[in-house]
Amino acid sequence: MYGNFQKICFNNIGKFWAITVCLNSLIKSNKYGIFIWGEIMRIAICDDEKIYVEKVEKIVSSFLKNEGIEAEIIAFTSGEELVEANELFDIVFLDIEMEGINGIEVAKVLNSKNKNSKIFIFTSHNHYLDDAMDLNVFRYIDKGSSDERIISGLQKA
Repeated sequence: MYGNFQKICFNNIGKFWAITVCLNSLIKSNKYGIFIWGEIMRIAICDDEKIYVEKVEKIVSSFLKNEGIEAEIIAFTSGEELVEANELFDIVFLDIEMEGINGIEVAKVLNSKNKNSKIFIFTSHNHYLDDAMDLNVFRYIDKGSSDERIISGLQKA
């Protein structure tokens, strides 16, 4: 199922040891010694308001640096731009109210490509909450929320 593996890795996670199969050269670890699978983490931020893109990017970058996690952060200013990029992301921060394709429609497209993406809806429009929950978004964050709410979500992602 997984093809050839190169070695078995032993990870000390708190009081427990985890045995994992480390595939090829896709091994990285963060400051906790936990192995992260795959290439560099990929994060998308999509909002038509540049101020919010910059705010989220600053918070996420700071969090990743403090945690010792490598990531590529890509900013998009429209839902069309994100969908047309035709890329897969591990985490997506997504506004709902945008011209053209709204965030709910973008989330549907992203979910169809990758069910494992953690989608954070980042908006000031709470009346979309039910639509977002139908899509199993990871977090629904009001734009007026504190930085800690975003960081808390990232820690759980």
